[in-house]
Amino acid sequence: MEDLKMQGSFHLKSLLWGALLGAAAVFMGGFWGLGWKTEGAANQLAAVAAKGAVTEVAALVCVERFKGDENFEANMAALKAESNPWTRKSIVQNGVWAIPPGGTAADSNTAQLCAEGLFGSSN
Repeated sequence: MEDLKMQGSFHLKSLLWGALLGAAAVFMGGFWGLGWKTEGAANQLAAVAAKGAVTEVAALVCVERFKGDENFEANMAALKAESNPWTRKSIVQNGVWAIPPGGTAADSNTAQLCAEGLFGSSN
């Protein structure tokens, strides 16, 4: 009778250890192998993606504002004259095209994407 109790107890311990190790393996596999994220990490990724999307839309608006400017030809000639991407970005950033409505200064990333869009569309 004593042997039966110990044997049953042994199975319960094995079951509990197996469940614990199995849960640990699922979590390790999920977070490292399957790309699961915690809520904080997911919120951080979402914020970065949202900022990138806003920057892309602002750059598209900048391109249209640049093209609609009354001095478009002169501005485009100045942009084409520069071979350095940093200088092209500065031309756009120093103009009014990349400044968001209600803003006072252009975002550097928006100006960069705007200059790339303008230079790419002019070729």
